[in-house]
Parts: sequence; structure tokens; C-alpha cells
Amino acid sequence: MVEILVRNGLAAIYGERKKCPHHYPDSRPQSNSNPQESWCYPLAALGACREWLQDVYIEGGKFSNYLKGKVSRHNLAPSIARVAIGALIPAQITA
Repeated sequence: MVEILVRNGLAAIYGERKKCPHHYPDSRPQSNSNPQESWCYPLAALGACREWLQDVYIEGGKFSNYLKGKVSRHNLAPSIARVAIGALIPAQITA
């Protein structure tokens, strides 16, 4: 979302993002540091965010590169990366 609103100057169209408190449930270890500051984005920007996610992040290769980096640093099993990529990026039929 930051890449869409801030880096592309779309805050002028959709409005600025704002900080808001986020509270993890008491059952989560992160709750020890409640409240967390999170970014909240304008609801009107949801469509632009989804387009960016699909066109740039998933189909544009950023997601695949992210997972490849995780695999190369041994933070993710290659089999899991393949399943994730296969689920979001269907194989292309080529002639």
C-alpha cells in the first residue's frame, strides 16, 4: 500500500494514510507490547491497491522474487515457495 499511495503520489487522490493503535489479542505473544502503531489507509484506495497487488506484485514478479529471497536465505522451504507461487500465479500455456 505504501508503494501505491506514497511512492506514486496517489495520496492526493485518496487521502493520506494515518497511524492508529492496533491491539493484539491477549492470547498472542505480541500482546505484551500492545498497543502497536499501524498504518490505516483510505478505503477509497482499495481498488488501486488490489490492482497493484495483482499487476505489479504478483504478475510483475515481485512476489516470486520475495519468496526466492526467503528460500536463498533458508527462511522458507523451496517446496512451500513453489506451492505458494503455483497457487497465485497459474502456469501459462505456451505454444
